[in-house]
Amino acid sequence: MKGKATKTIAELLEHRTKHYDELVELRDLTPLDQWRSVELPALLFKERTSKPYITKKELQRLLDWKLKKGKYRATLPKLIAQNDDKLVVQCSTSAFKEVLSLDETEDQDKYNAGIRSALKTICRLKGVGPATGSLVLSLLSKFTHRAPPFFSDECAMEVLEDLGQYKGKLSYTLPEYMRFLQWFQQKDPEFEYDRTQLEQALWCVHLDRDQ
Repeated sequence: MKGKATKTIAELLEHRTKHYDELVELRDLTPLDQWRSVELPALLFKERTSKPYITKKELQRLLDWKLKKGKYRATLPKLIAQNDDKLVVQCSTSAFKEVLSLDETEDQDKYNAGIRSALKTICRLKGVGPATGSLVLSLLSKFTHRAPPFFSDECAMEVLEDLGQYKGKLSYTLPEYMRFLQWFQQKDPEFEYDRTQLEQALWCVHLDRDQ
């Protein structure tokens, strides 16, 4: 059954405005979501502007948000905890730099290659795959609309189904993420909109469909 990913961007963002906060509150996620969606991106933008990065503690809290908002995976917290704090700072600094270098590019192939490279960089960390990696990179949405969207289960299912590429199960691979990213490029080729807000809208769409 087709979802509502076929809505226009304006319709999707209106859906987000009407439903996102309510759905977050129903999951008792409001304080944690406020930190992920507002406070942490603002911290990067205001206090780490010239060289943004995240710490191990911030990565662990991001994972906590991810697991509470979506599907719980018991092995991930233990894997994330094994990372050295210096390596988290190093990998996030490098990955963020790669994304920010794409801020002015109009070349879709160059953009895709840059995002792929940034994901490979952040995925050097234990317990970080394309989904968690994309969550980290999406924190740059205050810096640039070229910050890639978070591959949340709910959003990914809507997007891949709309593309005719959802087979009933997500693989969480880099090629699958790049197909997911393709949908956003088709919807908004000029990078006019915040990809994080579009991801949140599709998260709402999926939950509304499941109710």
